[in-house]
Amino acid sequence: MPIMAQDFALNNVSVNGGKQFSNFLFTTSNDQKDQTLSYQMYNAFAINASFTSSKHTIRPELQIRQAGANKTIQSTPISWKMNYFNFNIGYGYALLQTDRFEVQTGAAFGLGYMLNGEQMIGNTRFSIIEEQSMNRFEIGAHGFANLKTFISEKLSLSLEYRFGVGLNHIENDISDQKTRNIFHSALLGIGINI
Repeated sequence: MPIMAQDFALNNVSVNGGKQFSNFLFTTSNDQKDQTLSYQMYNAFAINASFTSSKHTIRPELQIRQAGANKTIQSTPISWKMNYFNFNIGYGYALLQTDRFEVQTGAAFGLGYMLNGEQMIGNTRFSIIEEQSMNRFEIGAHGFANLKTFISEKLSLSLEYRFGVGLNHIENDISDQKTRNIFHSALLGIGINI
């Protein structure tokens, strides 16, 4: 009886990048959601490898991404911007496969480390690292839908949508409030088929 893991083989390495629309999911200690936070547009870049067996893919990834949010309190703008280095591991399933196209959906888990970050209150900048206002580690998950076209035997182009959410509280405080990252991404990729 063949072991499934033995069937997986590296068949593609790709780089991708694009825009990430990021916000916070913030819940007060009274379990009320903050509706005044708004999305910021940032960037995300990654390199990943696809290990495929029939319609199944295991996809490890190294990613640099930006996260944050903004809001206004009594006419004072407040914004957050953090830069994370992520290791993600995903599973994808091909809904459609032809000689020219592939449509795949899946999910991934990731561990992120905040390289640096800043909070702006009006025109005053605060370092998130120096102030130790946020946890530098984040555990997250995202779902994805990927459309890939094979432009030659060795080259592919892809467009991927991701929706992700942080699974752990990222602020360093002792209250019962909870803050997690949330994002939508649109990424373009170019891959080399192995």
